[in-house]
Amino acid sequence: MTSFKIPGPPVGKERPRVSRGHTYTPERTVAYEQWVLLHARNARVRPLEGPLKMQVVWCKQVTASWSKKRKAEALLGVYATGTPDLDNVVKSISDALNGIAYQDDAQIAVLWASRIYVAGDSWVGVEIEQVAGG
Repeated sequence: MTSFKIPGPPVGKERPRVSRGHTYTPERTVAYEQWVLLHARNARVRPLEGPLKMQVVWCKQVTASWSKKRKAEALLGVYATGTPDLDNVVKSISDALNGIAYQDDAQIAVLWASRIYVAGDSWVGVEIEQVAGG
């Protein structure tokens, strides 16, 4: 099993852009994927083989403008919503880990993702492990 933490708010995978007949990935997406890669390498993530289970937990900072009551309620286990879409965040992370945590993100057979509120700064936790049945 491998796990690591990505500090800061995540960036969802943006759609490819086309300019003058060439397709490119938007800069924000590229920068975030490099950020993920940096933290995976710092955590000494090594490639896993076979089918994998990936868990992604986005710990989202409670909005500063909320009342104390609303903040307290959110910290009691309310799932967070909003943008970027959670599936796009997972896509950014899983694409960034191609060739690092696994050969290809097609190896991910089980995926669990959530977004919760936390009192401190935002961060994303990633955990990847092999599953039986390969």
